[in-house]
Amino acid sequence: MPRTVYPIIRRRVILLIVLSVAPLCALVAYDNFADRTRDAAAVREESMQLVRVVADDHRRFIDSAHQVLNVLALVPAVRRREAAACSSLFSELLDQYPQYANIGLAAPDGNVLASGISLKQPVNVADRAFFQRAIATGGFSVGDFQVGRITGKPGLNMGFPVMGDIGAVVAVVFVDLDLDWLDEFADRTGFPEGTTLTIFDSSGTVLVRHQHPASEIWVGTTLPETPILKAFREQGREGSVETRGPDGRERLYAFTMLAERSDAGEVYACVGVPTDVAFASAQRELIRNLLLLAAVTIAALMAAWFGAAEWLLRKTEEVERLATTDGLTGLLTRRSFDELAEMEFRRARRLGGEMSALMIDIDFFKKVNDRFGHSTGDDVLRELGRLLQGIVRDVDLVGRYGGEEFSVLLLEVNATQGLETAGRIREAVAKSGISTSRGPVTVTVSVGIATLRPEDVSFAGLLGRADAALYHAKLTGRNRVEVA
Repeated sequence: MPRTVYPIIRRRVILLIVLSVAPLCALVAYDNFADRTRDAAAVREESMQLVRVVADDHRRFIDSAHQVLNVLALVPAVRRREAAACSSLFSELLDQYPQYANIGLAAPDGNVLASGISLKQPVNVADRAFFQRAIATGGFSVGDFQVGRITGKPGLNMGFPVMGDIGAVVAVVFVDLDLDWLDEFADRTGFPEGTTLTIFDSSGTVLVRHQHPASEIWVGTTLPETPILKAFREQGREGSVETRGPDGRERLYAFTMLAERSDAGEVYACVGVPTDVAFASAQRELIRNLLLLAAVTIAALMAAWFGAAEWLLRKTEEVERLATTDGLTGLLTRRSFDELAEMEFRRARRLGGEMSALMIDIDFFKKVNDRFGHSTGDDVLRELGRLLQGIVRDVDLVGRYGGEEFSVLLLEVNATQGLETAGRIREAVAKSGISTSRGPVTVTVSVGIATLRPEDVSFAGLLGRADAALYHAKLTGRNRVEVA
């Protein structure tokens, strides 16, 4: 070939490379967008479950306090307002009920007569909402989130009137719910770095705030008008929003209403997960894919410039492989899996074949990253991909669907056979530690399975049923297989 043709070939090959890389960049961007959307939905769902648990625990503590106060109001020493006997009784009850910061008895004028915690000076609670409501309604009352005058700690006071022989209120017995249970809940749950658990009222005043790790003191601060407050008012009792928090950090917030009273307004519980934490996995995958794509492109351009046409062709094939294969696990990407699975679905419908789809999710995978680091988490994902490929057949499709979620399509497999394979996968993961650079790590998986039905019109519908079964498996205990 004449050397005068080489520049033309170079230009054309370079143009071909550029044209080839452009859609690959778009594909990487699309996959990253899909991963981020899926991660955001998962974080919102998990955060919403957390705030609902907080609300349920809050209601449970209030119901328990109601029962305790109802019983105390009938105790003879309480009805006779015997200060020493009541203080002794309340002190003993504080040992039995650690959720209470204090238990006390107040006279109708608000002066505290007895307390489970020794009084250093006289205390009057006549201006407290719980006391005024108990006197006014003659029944159980819940006050506001306030700093206790006796305990000096943020808490929630609840009161119950003590009735005399002639039917008049002779005292109010009260408990102070210790809000440390929220910190214990957050520590027990294992919040990711930067996650906040906040309780505040409709005016934006912060009543309780937990952040891991501990940050500025926000309790008592009234937040300015923010998108968070706007979302609370627009969405009602519960909802979610992605916005910048009062500390300037972008978070995904989920919230629910804790209390609603005409005189005290609404009180909300809110969990905020930083977006950089929520999207960390998708961001790492995007950077990894872009670096790989950039490296291949540069290498291809250099080869084109120096005339190695054959080498360029081989690298182009490598780029195509990277576009269809997950860089960490070597499994099919979500897009490639969906395309191949849709082809197999149409063939099965046309020929009357069978197939079963599995959706697999690693239980509590964020805890693995938090405890051992993301490098070990990547080892777990990589080894789980190998385990799946070792259990299924060569003709079956296995893909990494996003984050810690995997998808499997079993060809010519009926419901019974599919359930058996799903069970073997779950059991194999649970019984054998996953090999990592830090040593074996024990994890479990939840599996949802759906088998082809006559009414299925697309593979997306079949996989959607498997995904719904997976969601049910996680809600009902994890480390289990659920059939759609």
